Parts: sequence; structure tokens; C-alpha cells
Amino acid sequence: MVPGDSEVELPRLLAQLGEIDFFFHDAEHSYRAMMREFTLAWERLAPGGVLASDDITWTRAFQEFAGVRGLRPVYFPRALYLQRKLLRRNVLYRGWVRKPSPG
Repeated sequence: MVPGDSEVELPRLLAQLGEIDFFFHDAEHSYRAMMREFTLAWERLAPGGVLASDDITWTRAFQEFAGVRGLRPVYFPRALYLQRKLLRRNVLYRGWVRKPSPG
């Protein structure tokens, strides 16, 4: 976990790490923030690596990100009692996609 503004900290961290095998988004859930972070992480994700995200039903960012790249996302429901009560939603989802290997 890296505290701070992801617009500043994520590019810095990814530059330090170079290639990554796994990225999990669980930060600001606006469409803009999610697309920005997915795009930044995808550029550094190794072939065969996994990009995962929490709360993918808040916006269409995850689905659109996967769709324009021709990826098939895997979805995991998480029906938590508190979420059902506070958000009046039956279920929120996590999802992941794998970056294709060349060839």
C-alpha cells in the first residue's frame, strides 16, 4: 500500500518497479480514476500478468477497459450484508483480466 494521491504516486511507483505481474485497484472508484489506473498499470503489466479491480460495478470503466482490448473478464460477486444495507445493492463485484502473452 502506498499512501497519497494515486495520480502522483502510481506513476512514480510503476516507474520504480518496471514490469509487474499483478495489479489490484481498490482506490477512487470514479470512471476517470479507474481508467487512468488501469491504463497505467496495463503498460507495465508483464505478459500473462493479471489486472484486478474491486467494486467494478460502480462504473463501466473495467468492462470498457477489457472490451476495447478484446479481453474476457472474470467476475466475482461479493454480497456483503453491510453493502446491501448501506448501498441498497444486492451485490458488488470484483473482476480480473489476464494480459495475453505474445504469439
